[in-house]
Amino acid sequence: MAMNLSAASSILKTRYIGKIREQLNHATVLLDKIGRTDQMVSGKDFTVPHHTSRNSSAAYGVADHGTLPTAGQQGYATTIVPNRYLYGRIEVSGPTIAATRDNVGAFVEALNSEVDGLMRDFKRDFNRQLNSDGSGAIGYITASIDTASGSSLAGFVDDSLGNPFVYLQPGSTTCDLIDATDGTTTLAAANTVTLGAATSTAYVITGTAGAAISGSAAGDYFIRNGVKGLEVMGIMGIISDGNTTASSGATTLQGISTASAYWAAQVIGTYAAPRAIAFEDVQEILDNVAINSDYGLDSDIGFLYSNYGARRAYYKLCIAERRAVNTMTLDGGWKALEFNGIPWVVDSQARREMIAFLNPDTMQIFRTADFDWMDKDGSYLSRVANKDAYEAVLFHYGNLACLSRNGNGLLRGVIEA
Repeated sequence: MAMNLSAASSILKTRYIGKIREQLNHATVLLDKIGRTDQMVSGKDFTVPHHTSRNSSAAYGVADHGTLPTAGQQGYATTIVPNRYLYGRIEVSGPTIAATRDNVGAFVEALNSEVDGLMRDFKRDFNRQLNSDGSGAIGYITASIDTASGSSLAGFVDDSLGNPFVYLQPGSTTCDLIDATDGTTTLAAANTVTLGAATSTAYVITGTAGAAISGSAAGDYFIRNGVKGLEVMGIMGIISDGNTTASSGATTLQGISTASAYWAAQVIGTYAAPRAIAFEDVQEILDNVAINSDYGLDSDIGFLYSNYGARRAYYKLCIAERRAVNTMTLDGGWKALEFNGIPWVVDSQARREMIAFLNPDTMQIFRTADFDWMDKDGSYLSRVANKDAYEAVLFHYGNLACLSRNGNGLLRGVIEA
């Protein structure tokens, strides 16, 4: 009998060709841009004063020997930014640490890989939260998924705009389902949600209902289990002319009513009626910022910000209009297109079908603790009780604060290319 691969299988080795090839996008563009304007503070929350109105008696016309105007005054308001506490955790067994201590036994040293990986993943999810509206939404259901407790869960999720764009991770995630009509009611907690294949408009999901789901409807959204009201505020809650979250009945941001004219960003367009990008729309946002805020120069807008599809639409518009498509190199090595000297920055975690006009002077990350490891007892590693294992906890205390909402802009309903 001839020797062949089947016969030789017992003596053949499997050869692994290192290093490990990365398959994930770890970019944290928004965090890198906004994080430059952070401020270390102390306290349980952060109070920010705002100048909100003028003296109404200024330059008041009075006839000869007439009565002087009633005295006026400057108007002020304060906002309160709540602190947010975020954590990440790893655990590695002692035998695993020993078995992976060199490249003969493993491609990576398990402990260092987990430590470095958690820091990278932590910042990536922090970037996701900065792109959000503060609701914690990681995927919106496209139709009712009512089912009995413990029963199979099936349906589709999207970004609420009909795009296959969600923040659910591959594999299973334990999620709570939130009612979009008020943004506060939990329809069902601790659901096991498994992300499946993508269609042209949504992702397939399967899983198991943690509790009976009743009254769910298109637009309701999943959040990670137990995080309701505990994630940081994001730019989609700040750069808005309405509620603090896209799917919430909340009518304040940092305690100030969103009905206040000065407490609204410059917004054009709607997601319900998308339209092609036009140069005049982009310029109108810049003009409105100059007219309605204390920021009168186009250069006050630090950068335009979008997902890749909106940037491609702008690029195609420039080609169609036979305009030069200029690029810029930003701090940190980021490459960007430019509009009237303003860089256009893209992020894979940015919301679809929009262009945000960010003024770095109007928002700031207030931190009581930067990204750090719990090490008050002298080491970032702690032994797990009753186990041959070690654990470490990464944390961040802080939140994104809005200092001036009207100094930013948003172009909604952009048809992407």
